[in-house]
Amino acid sequence: MKLTFVTGNPGKLMEARSILARAGVTVAGCGMDFDEPRSTDLAIIAKAKLAQAKSVLEPPFFVQDSAFYIDALGGFPATYVNFALATVGVGGILKLMEGAKDRRCRFRQCVALFDGEKETYFTSETPGTLALAERGGERPEQLSALWRIFIPQGAQCTLAQYAPEDLSALQRAGGRALVQLAEHLAARQHRAYPHNDEPFAGLEGEE
Repeated sequence: MKLTFVTGNPGKLMEARSILARAGVTVAGCGMDFDEPRSTDLAIIAKAKLAQAKSVLEPPFFVQDSAFYIDALGGFPATYVNFALATVGVGGILKLMEGAKDRRCRFRQCVALFDGEKETYFTSETPGTLALAERGGERPEQLSALWRIFIPQGAQCTLAQYAPEDLSALQRAGGRALVQLAEHLAARQHRAYPHNDEPFAGLEGEE
């Protein structure tokens, strides 16, 4: 099965290819400049992206939108994370959090699939805490500069410090929006999505 991921983010494309390959899906990337609505609802933003993609792309394809919430800042930057990173940056976010004891934060994701007939939405949340300082450097698979300050729940290091095998296991964890998409597509092929290291079997040669 072939699927187009409408994104210009190479890290997101790398992650999607890794996760969806385990569902027997080949992912092609397609960059597009979206006119995003001003909304705090990820599903509304994803729906607008789907509508724009429908005018130029043949289905099936999907889009992904993410938001980042910091409890001590009233949820800032929420769906305006790209604007926040382009203006105050990671350093500015840490500056705003100086002295804050409550460092709880979370990523939320929304993946929207259009298969040519209907739209299907998958949402998830990844909780964690904000590091006191940037930890770890740039890496090809990173989805955001926030990786250098986000510590997933139960972990001791930022996403940017994760070993490749540990990062891969975290990305395949059940419940994540992309994994829900993979499970959905695997089920349509009458297969179970393998969350462990077992390969997705039975689709050699299929497109």
